Amino acid sequence: MNRTEFVNALAKKLNVSKTQSDKCLSAVLDTITENITTEGGIRFVGFGSFTVSYRSARTATNPRDPSQKIDVPERYIPVFRPSNNLKSLCKDFKK
Repeated sequence: MNRTEFVNALAKKLNVSKTQSDKCLSAVLDTITENITTEGGIRFVGFGSFTVSYRSARTATNPRDPSQKIDVPERYIPVFRPSNNLKSLCKDFKK
């Protein structure tokens, strides 16, 4: 499902226009993004949590030329950790 399909499904479920559901989705995503970057995370009980994780600097190997080493700088990355409830709902999923 892409963003457009999600906005359409949200509009149908909430019985609002697609424009209104797109604005709601944008507001939710902006709020999550803002909270992750300033507060360090947000938690939804029963769904999961969005946090920031630290990755230390390291030396990696270039996959195209294994003899070449690459220095990877330290960085912070966004992480989503699903709740146990969400994990259990997805355990029987098959494509």
